[in-house]
Amino acid sequence: MKTLKSFLLLSGIALLVSYAQAGIPESKTLPTPPREWSAQIKYKITIFSVSGRVVHANGSPGAQVRVRAMNVGFDSAQPIGESLTGADGRYLIRYSGGASGGYNLQIRAIGPGGNEIGRSRVRYQVSSAVIINLTIN
Repeated sequence: MKTLKSFLLLSGIALLVSYAQAGIPESKTLPTPPREWSAQIKYKITIFSVSGRVVHANGSPGAQVRVRAMNVGFDSAQPIGESLTGADGRYLIRYSGGASGGYNLQIRAIGPGGNEIGRSRVRYQVSSAVIINLTIN
């Protein structure tokens, strides 16, 4: 049994569709789907990243700290990704920028009880890879 993989772009989200077909050689081309299945979707997805290091006020690494990336507006903030720091306090968060990109990005550290234990200043209209380090108490 061969596993064939194809990608489907639907509403700006890339979905990996895997399916198995018995008896189809690897080199065989699958038939073209019927016309009503065909669609041309023009939507640009850009993947951004934020990385950095979390340290305590005494300089020791903030290991296993939950770090959350937020898109901050005038009176609201929406989470766009999160990660746990490694033993050295480093983190990496990747997130989608959609067609326009440009988030007002803030990093927040979340303690074991779910409470916020630190936050960065807001970086406005971030549209690429950025490094944001954070000191927590």
